Amino acid sequence: MSGFNLLTLILPPEEKIFYELFEKNCTTCHESAVLLHKIMKENAPGKLINQARELRQKCNSASRETLDQLNKTFITPIDPEDIQYITSRLNSINKKITKTSMNYKIYDLDKYSKKIKPHVLLLIEATSELRRTLGGLKKVSNIRQIIESSQKIKEIENNGDDLFLKDLEDLFSGKYDALTVIKLKDIYNSIESALNNCSSVSDEVLKIVLKHN
Repeated sequence: MSGFNLLTLILPPEEKIFYELFEKNCTTCHESAVLLHKIMKENAPGKLINQARELRQKCNSASRETLDQLNKTFITPIDPEDIQYITSRLNSINKKITKTSMNYKIYDLDKYSKKIKPHVLLLIEATSELRRTLGGLKKVSNIRQIIESSQKIKEIENNGDDLFLKDLEDLFSGKYDALTVIKLKDIYNSIESALNNCSSVSDEVLKIVLKHN
């Protein structure tokens, strides 16, 4: 058994909480992505927008709790810099998804929901897989699962890049008025950024696991 695995067994409960907070935050990100998809299907999504705000507050609260715990913990299961990085990226993912939910309603993009939907489905898939990746931190002996999960997220990110470029080319083809171009480009950019952050967190988890094995 590696030293890192042994450490995770002997750490007191308050120091194992980082893993729980990572998963809690990632679950909130996934719930936000699923909610975004639901918002796009609703004719009057006002109530759902309020739910998006609540999920944003939940994510902010978990992020603050993580950093507060970090400040008062003497021995951490992984490097403090890694904890801070993962927390920051997860918060950014949720922020981008919440922004997309808000702007989708503000921009009144219901008629373009079919164009946006494939991007959102990739985001749902990525956040779901990221939960699996982060769950691997609790038991890093299953490194194969973490590697496979990381590769899957990279594949999703690549698919998102291809879709982003394809729809960006369509966006500037002259078929859309200038205001619509601005609106859709902002939505595409936010989702692309969230996908990139999912990949960044996954890469960081893989780096941590490889470093400690």
